[in-house]
Amino acid sequence: MTQARVRLTAARPVFKSKVKGWLARGRHRLYPYRPRFRNWHFWMVQGLVIVIATGHSYAEAGGFLHELGVPYFIPISLFLVPVVYAVLTFGFTGGLATALWATVLTIPNFVLWHQGWERFGVILQMSIVITVAFFVGQRVDRERSAWQQAEATATELRASRIKYRSLFESSPIAVLVLDPTGVILEANPTASILFARNKTVLQGMRVADLLGTAGEQKLLSTSQNARGQTNHLTLKVKDGPELYLEPTPTELSDGQGNLVTQVLFRDITEEHSRQAGLKAYTAYVVRAQEEERQR
Repeated sequence: MTQARVRLTAARPVFKSKVKGWLARGRHRLYPYRPRFRNWHFWMVQGLVIVIATGHSYAEAGGFLHELGVPYFIPISLFLVPVVYAVLTFGFTGGLATALWATVLTIPNFVLWHQGWERFGVILQMSIVITVAFFVGQRVDRERSAWQQAEATATELRASRIKYRSLFESSPIAVLVLDPTGVILEANPTASILFARNKTVLQGMRVADLLGTAGEQKLLSTSQNARGQTNHLTLKVKDGPELYLEPTPTELSDGQGNLVTQVLFRDITEEHSRQAGLKAYTAYVVRAQEEERQR
């Protein structure tokens, strides 16, 4: 007996912890479906439900509906006004809570003053009110979720554009954005320095006027074979040395469904000069060895 009590005493904390865990998980799952009790608009809607239910019960108790010739189902249909407003304002949870609240307040009415088919009609009407709150509330929540997701996507897109613009303007590599016909749409400050032209002058020019027709075809081509045909482009700057550029074209979308070509130009003039010097030195060594062999 003593051992059984010990086991029971030891099992109680474990059972309590499991129950607390179940309750915590239940609250966590039901939290998104809670009515907006802290919103005073929600309580105004519930007050309107109370007014409609009280007026209906008072009219039924006093027999005013029969005196005025008003059908019994008309006051009940007024519940659709606060229920639909709650659905549109608070979504599924607010609309369903309001519909259930209206149903609870209507129970004394159809229990005390309605019999037979009238009672069935009242129950049917309240079922319709709850059904409207259920399905319309779900649709409103889906539309609201889609709208919030679209807003979040638009915010991320704006942030990405701002980040891209910052990188575009501050990039140490010259960048040109071309349309499919080879017209320059945008140029960053580094490109203005590289091509020795103002940014406003570059925008609207054809890239063929900067790099020639062959260079334009190279930049607008997206096939790997076409890229591999030419390793670099030659740029002759006015009153300056000849520059060798390595272009990296990439097709992008401008955000409006149009394709543009973004080209990054890396200045490889020094590398080209070193390679040319190395080739000349190699040729000199080979020629010297050949002359020595002939001698």
